[in-house]
Amino acid sequence: MELSSDITSEDLDVFLQEAEEQLQLLDEAIVQMEQAGNDSQLLQEIFRAAHTIKVSSAMIGYAQMTELAHVMESLLDKVSKGTLAVSTPIVDALLHSVDLLREMKDSLTMCGLAPGNER
Repeated sequence: MELSSDITSEDLDVFLQEAEEQLQLLDEAIVQMEQAGNDSQLLQEIFRAAHTIKVSSAMIGYAQMTELAHVMESLLDKVSKGTLAVSTPIVDALLHSVDLLREMKDSLTMCGLAPGNER
């Protein structure tokens, strides 16, 4: 994994905190979506969280995370427009994506890129 060369440990700390908050929100909201169906307000909340992760991961140069969040946005856009219906496979795909995003976030710490560790 390669990150932007000008990212500071403070930038990374902010990213890790924000990403964890957004991932928690995604976990909870996607589970709610399975029961609520095509609730436009809930879909917007999920979309915003995925978008926030996409933008913040792009800012630190984490291309894989940015791309996965973008794919989630595209899927959510199709659900929002009625092209796809909320279904168990859609919910499972979104939850799996959240798991992968969390693994990507956690890999920053495991690779010694966490705040306080020099790169």
